[in-house]
Amino acid sequence: MIGDRLDNDIRPARLQGWKTIRVLQGFAKFQSPRDEFDEAGANLAQLMELLPLFLPAIAELAVVDEGRGRSST
Repeated sequence: MIGDRLDNDIRPARLQGWKTIRVLQGFAKFQSPRDEFDEAGANLAQLMELLPLFLPAIAELAVVDEGRGRSST
């Protein structure tokens, strides 16, 4: 889950066992975690920081596709 609010985004996702990324923007950036379920797996100041978090997974998918004889392009 990628979201900005602790109460509507991060907490419900964590309670379901999902990985979370919090974008610190708007009013929600002033929310403080109440407990471990309000703590996101990663905190970003802006969405531009999101791509580097996904690059390792994208690279891994490309390797898997090459191993299956598929082109990743």
